[in-house]
Amino acid sequence: MIFKYQLGTDGEIYQDALSIRRAVFIDEQDVSESLEIDGNDEQCWHVVGYLDALPIVTARFYIFNQSDKLCLKLQRIATSASYRRQGYGRALMEQVIEWAHQQKISQIHLSSQIQAIGFYQTVGFNTCNDAIYLDAGIEHQDMIYQVNKKVL
Repeated sequence: MIFKYQLGTDGEIYQDALSIRRAVFIDEQDVSESLEIDGNDEQCWHVVGYLDALPIVTARFYIFNQSDKLCLKLQRIATSASYRRQGYGRALMEQVIEWAHQQKISQIHLSSQIQAIGFYQTVGFNTCNDAIYLDAGIEHQDMIYQVNKKVL
């Protein structure tokens, strides 16, 4: 699998990311397009994993400072339906973790759908607390990964 990154929305990588996100979040999970395409894409990095030139996994992220630590907020993580449970989502997560490590990021934060918490735990994420909340009508819980304690 080949991973490609793009900052902002000008280009093919973003369009490939958006096609996966539309299929997963809008079509499969009934998230409204106005929530999914929220106006923040221009300021985010987009990563897409390609298998034989076909885009199959994606995520977006942005970098922020928290208590003098460089952190990464990972969002819109999605795998095309026919490629799930084959290790491609894990490969995407490992790629982003490695990128964060190279960039001297201290922590990766994400908001996990409840049904996906177990998956994120397998790559080293931990829940931050017991709070469960609705995002786009779907139950979520915050998770964090300590990059300096890399477990991969």
